[in-house]
Amino acid sequence: MGNTVLGLFGVCVAAALSELLLPGDEGRGTKTVLRLLVSLAVLLLLIRPVLPYLHIAPDLALEELVGESEDTTAYYQEIFERAVRSQSEGDLKAGLLALLDEEYDIANDDAYIKVYFEDTGELLRVEIYLSGHALLQDPDALAADISARLGCETEVR
Repeated sequence: MGNTVLGLFGVCVAAALSELLLPGDEGRGTKTVLRLLVSLAVLLLLIRPVLPYLHIAPDLALEELVGESEDTTAYYQEIFERAVRSQSEGDLKAGLLALLDEEYDIANDDAYIKVYFEDTGELLRVEIYLSGHALLQDPDALAADISARLGCETEVR
């Protein structure tokens, strides 16, 4: 009950301060919307202590709404794997761009890198597209060096 009173006090103070900061007659529409939002907040704060008596849980878990099954678990696992793979791809590209800049004096703007992974997540292939001053580099020597460092097929164009 103490949280409800504290919440009500906080909402009322915030509403009073907001209304004081709004301009006089020019802010009539904003004041109307503010009053509506404050009324909804107060109503929700007043209803919250009554919910346990109505046998309605105010905090529902996602599993209760959606239902946990093998399909949803596999779906969440797939989302997680895609996120990790995407982050790994970004880190690998950043590392390769730094290597090209440091070892071969190829600016980041002069190289575009595409990375391909197998379904298992292993690095399958790297393609590096050069432009600008980087076109003066030997693509075969660059491909051989990157391929030896990464242990995968590398193509430089």
